Amino acid sequence: MDEQSLQEIWASNDYSGCFGCGPENSHGLKIQSYWNGKEGICRWKAEPHHKGITGILNGGIIATLIDCHSFWTGLAALCQREGIPFGKGTPIKMVTGAMTVTYVRPISVDAELELKAYLVKMGKRSRVVSCSVSIDGKEHTRGEVTLVLVG
Repeated sequence: MDEQSLQEIWASNDYSGCFGCGPENSHGLKIQSYWNGKEGICRWKAEPHHKGITGILNGGIIATLIDCHSFWTGLAALCQREGIPFGKGTPIKMVTGAMTVTYVRPISVDAELELKAYLVKMGKRSRVVSCSVSIDGKEHTRGEVTLVLVG
């Protein structure tokens, strides 16, 4: 796995302000995704202000984690498949075209989360990424994100 996160490798103004993954967004979640050649991995811990009901992580925050981590996983998989050096050249722009999230069990706002994502399907202009959110190896949420190339 790379020592730098994908967000650090491809530090660009196009991505840097994103609420979920932008390193320059002072109010954002600042996730850091890593690519091991097969899947994207992210570890993240919430702050108390990310809660929904008392003690439980807000579902929208969980969906944002899945959305952003899936984006970076899809981008890394695309670069790998196309032989494009990650972080070089013009940023590849994709947006979320569709996303489904299944909340299997509540997540404590105090838990350290592990997100694992992998490419399911690659079309001409779209990529489908599956993502799982786990605590200590037990899945709590899963999602599937369809990313669409723009530009």
